Amino acid sequence: MAVKTRNMRKVSAAKKRTYRKRVKSSSCRRAGRNNCTRTRSLSKRCKLARGKKRTYCRKKRNGRIH
Repeated sequence: MAVKTRNMRKVSAAKKRTYRKRVKSSSCRRAGRNNCTRTRSLSKRCKLARGKKRTYCRKKRNGRIH
């Protein structure tokens, strides 16, 4: 039997909604790349993630709900 990777497994609609709600409400996401660590309150919570293709603002602590 073939091994299921993370991309292949089916994620329930409820889990998708929970994740989407958490991500949308994040103040770091809304901050944008320029304001990510500019203000004091955001610099405590957010960090600038730099990848090969793009740079974006994200939360420092990334808690995952199983």
